[in-house]
Amino acid sequence: DSPGDTDEDPTNDPTETPLTGEPSQTISKRVSENADEDASGDISLNDTLTYTVTATNIGNLTLSNLVVADEQLEPKTITCERVEPGQGCTLAGILKVTQAHVDAGFIDNIATVTSQQIPEKTQTDLRTMVPRRPALAISKTVSVASTAEIVVGDELSYTVLATNVGNQTLSDVTVNDTMILPSSIVCAVLAPNDSCELSGVYVVTQTDKDAGDITNVASVIADELPKALETTVITPLVQNFKPTLSKVLSRLTDRDENGGISAGDLLTFTVSLLNDGDATLTQVLLSDDRVS
Repeated sequence: DSPGDTDEDPTNDPTETPLTGEPSQTISKRVSENADEDASGDISLNDTLTYTVTATNIGNLTLSNLVVADEQLEPKTITCERVEPGQGCTLAGILKVTQAHVDAGFIDNIATVTSQQIPEKTQTDLRTMVPRRPALAISKTVSVASTAEIVVGDELSYTVLATNVGNQTLSDVTVNDTMILPSSIVCAVLAPNDSCELSGVYVVTQTDKDAGDITNVASVIADELPKALETTVITPLVQNFKPTLSKVLSRLTDRDENGGISAGDLLTFTVSLLNDGDATLTQVLLSDDRVS
């Protein structure tokens, strides 16, 4: 008989069944809202994300002082004094998307839960993708008062401006222009909306003047954008064609020796063309229909 059982019948004694307590907890995390301050329709810089972190009691014991934590959120923690089996404890916090998140292309986030019964951390990892859109724009200008004043030997000042028009920080942005000195510049880091500027000079040549313009191509590349983006500036040059024609009697063969020009004398003329303009003349033909 059990203690306190006064009868002598063992068939009606109470049965004691021991219960095994099995504390257990799990944790999950999700992005529950994006304030989308820039109305871009996706996750982007300065967006406010709301994360919902839920710890659930999946054991058969009530858990006490259950703490849900996520160091990247605000608030970072919540404590639930009692969580019965099948019930949960939820932390709702916000995170502001930074440029570092955009540059990485994702937000890695770890949340944990502990309780008095399970002091070891149970954790969950969540990677939230952030779209990266690297992009560059390039422009080029030349400083000159008037193209009519450009002559051979002049120095022209060119400015090449490469601007980060994407949402991602770019590295090793290289601006090139082989016609000017210096011919390149490297910006190690270029944040969105910042620019990398190359300034250089070019000396006008006779070839440029003969062509009637200076065609100048500049380009930019970055580690994230290895295909060169180009821009072309054509500076017209005014060509001054001023040929001066002259003709002189260079020799008299006085066949009748009368001391003057008379019938039968042989006259030698010299016809000259002087290029006193600033552009090279080609295929020059001199003719005089009365001489041979």
